[in-house]
Amino acid sequence: MSISPSQPTTGRISLNVLQSLAGAPVEKLDAPMSEPAAKEWLQASGFRQVPSSPGLERYVKGGLWVRDLEVTPATQALLAATLKGLTEVKDEHMPTTSVVECGFIKIIGFEGLEDGSVNTHLFMRFTIDECPAGKRLAAKSEAKAVEAGATPGAVRVNSATVHHGGRKWEQGDASPRVQQMLQILTGSGGAVSGSAVSGSTA
Repeated sequence: MSISPSQPTTGRISLNVLQSLAGAPVEKLDAPMSEPAAKEWLQASGFRQVPSSPGLERYVKGGLWVRDLEVTPATQALLAATLKGLTEVKDEHMPTTSVVECGFIKIIGFEGLEDGSVNTHLFMRFTIDECPAGKRLAAKSEAKAVEAGATPGAVRVNSATVHHGGRKWEQGDASPRVQQMLQILTGSGGAVSGSAVSGSTA
């Protein structure tokens, strides 16, 4: 898993973050890339952003990027399979929600290879950048992204890498259902800030 550093983000972590994951192993995330830095990295690496559907942009704010790859039905099939697989990666604190529904997937990139397969790049940001479950969620997301390449009609996936970066998480990135759950979880009747919410939802 590749984690590229940028500016560290600090914030208050509520006590239920630590209590909810007490005893779970914690591997600290490196500081995230900002959204401009992530897009600069993609452009410098030869990626280009391609038009995507409103449905994708609802939960993947940074959209779809490709390198050395045309958007074909097989590419679209891979994108659909990738998103489906990522919906199976459940948040540790709210296990009925996925990393997609929580708004953690910021950018999806497909890098075309000479043998016709692709390397998948996922940019993820969590509700807090110190998320104690972040690396576990990233590893599970990588595995599901690779599995997506075995879907009939989809481009084969050679490898998948999660980068800690992209648009900073905001409450509006999540589905209405998750937003309501976060408000109940934190005892907040109004907006929930990323620095004050629960840990593995981060």
